[in-house]
Amino acid sequence: MNVSRVSQPWAVAFLSLATSVLLSSCSTAPSTQESTTTPDQSLAALYGFYQATVGALGASGWDAPPSPATDLDVTPESCRLSNGDAGIRYTDWLYGPPTVDPGASARLVSKYWKSRGLTVAVTAPHTNDDEWDVRGADAHYNVMFTDNPRTASLSIVMPCITGDVDRMIDRVIAHREKEALEAGDTPSPTPEPQ
Repeated sequence: MNVSRVSQPWAVAFLSLATSVLLSSCSTAPSTQESTTTPDQSLAALYGFYQATVGALGASGWDAPPSPATDLDVTPESCRLSNGDAGIRYTDWLYGPPTVDPGASARLVSKYWKSRGLTVAVTAPHTNDDEWDVRGADAHYNVMFTDNPRTASLSIVMPCITGDVDRMIDRVIAHREKEALEAGDTPSPTPEPQ
C-alpha cells in the first residue's frame, strides 16, 4: 500500500505506527554478527554507511563524522546479546540541511537502501506533519532518514556486539583525559560513580 495515497488520517497514523514498531524492533534484536565484529569494525561500518547515504543524496552541509572514529573516541551504549549477556552497540544521529524536495530525497534514500538489501518503509507527510521518514533495517543496520523544510537527519543504530560498556566508557574517558593533558588543557575531573 502506498502511504502517500492513503486519505484516511487514522489509516496513515496506523501505518506509521505499525512501521515504526516493526523497524524499531530491529534495533534491539540480537545480531548474528555479535561475536565476530570488533568495536572499530562496527564504527567503520556505521560511518561508512552514513557517508555512502549522504553521497547517494549528493548533498553537502551534513555533519562531519567524528575523526578519528575508534573505540577510544566514541562512547558506546549498552545492549543485550542473543545469549542474554550485556554487550555494546554504537549509534549516532547526524544532521544536514533540508533538501529542496524532501519527497524526492526520501525516494532516493529508499532506493539506495533497497539496493543495499535493507527492508525499507517510507512515510509521507500527513495532516499537520511536513516530515518525510524513511526507515530501513537488515542484520547490520537499523537506520532512519528524515527530511522536512527545516532540517534533514540520519540516525544509525548498529547491532549489539560483545563488550563491557563500563570498561569501554572508562577507556574513552581515560583517552580523552590523556589527550587533553598532552594538549596542555586541564581536563575536568571525572565524577566517581555513586
